[in-house]
Amino acid sequence: MFRSRLRLRLAAWFGLAFLLGLLGLDVGLYLYLHRRDDRRLTRELGASAQGLVAAVRREQAGAGKALPAAVTDALDEWPAGPEAFAVFDGADSLLGARATTDLSGLTGAALRPPRPASVWEVPLDSEATLRLAQVLDTTGGVALRVVAGRSTAALREYGEDLVGWLAVSLPVVMLFALAAGYLLARRSLRPIEAMGRAIGAIAPQDLGRRLPLGSPPDELDALADQFNRLLARLAGAQARNRIFVAQAAHQLKTPLTIVRGESALGLDHPR
Repeated sequence: MFRSRLRLRLAAWFGLAFLLGLLGLDVGLYLYLHRRDDRRLTRELGASAQGLVAAVRREQAGAGKALPAAVTDALDEWPAGPEAFAVFDGADSLLGARATTDLSGLTGAALRPPRPASVWEVPLDSEATLRLAQVLDTTGGVALRVVAGRSTAALREYGEDLVGWLAVSLPVVMLFALAAGYLLARRSLRPIEAMGRAIGAIAPQDLGRRLPLGSPPDELDALADQFNRLLARLAGAQARNRIFVAQAAHQLKTPLTIVRGESALGLDHPR
């Protein structure tokens, strides 16, 4: 029963250490994936805004269109996607917009970033925000400002799915760690069980036996060495005790013989 409790304690400590390590790994993985996806969303918005600026400038240079017409044609030809766009001139007048995300009420101050930031967010609802990124371009003679936006709902849902998966996996992995810890503890305690059987086989009159030692020695070998030294001390004490008993018997032999002879003589005399 003692060994069983020891195995359970070892398995519990192994499971706890594994759980703490897994928690640290999961938190680090979640933060890494969330940060990576967040940065990727920002990069994609910036690339989309830069691409729309290039498309507008091509429309201007290729067909000699005015800026509003070039903006309209560029937005019409832009491939469908999750991004919403708003295009302004240098005076912050809206030249065109295309919204797959609801941009109603966001054509005013909300579409002007807090200076000097070029990436910012505005609330859409209680669960998501609108990530906005702008690109300023002055190469065509007229300043052009393109704002690209995308909802962070997909990013939030991905984060929730990841947290849910990690939360479900933790109990399963913990049970596996406890079972594996118990089996590992059982295997690790086999040398101690073998040592216990070897000690139990040593009879009191057979103190010359010794426990085997491994090479190179480990912690169990150090314990076996200490037990062998104890056996050596016990054997020495037993030898000294035998010598004492033999000497005492020799010293008592003559007085006892005299007492026995005198007693016999006394018993032979008539009273």
